[in-house]
Amino acid sequence: MTELVANRPAREIVHESLQSLVRQQLEMLVMPTIRWRGDVWAGIFMALVIHLPAREKGQEDGSHEGEPEGGWRSDMQLDVPNLGRSTRRYGFIEMC
Repeated sequence: MTELVANRPAREIVHESLQSLVRQQLEMLVMPTIRWRGDVWAGIFMALVIHLPAREKGQEDGSHEGEPEGGWRSDMQLDVPNLGRSTRRYGFIEMC
């Protein structure tokens, strides 16, 4: 164990191969948002953003006007050839 620490450069806190994973985890702590972009079928592109509810009061990330606070929000954009772009916004709130 001591050899591993001794062989590692002094400024390297996280191994280079894990830096993107650690960065994503830290970003989730600051702003709980999940983003995905890609082809759902051949030639059909989708972008999906899920805004998770704030864990504590004061952590709201500026919800959009007219939307309930404290719930899940999701924005979806679908680009279909010959039909164009479709954008949808969904919101879910707790009923407790």
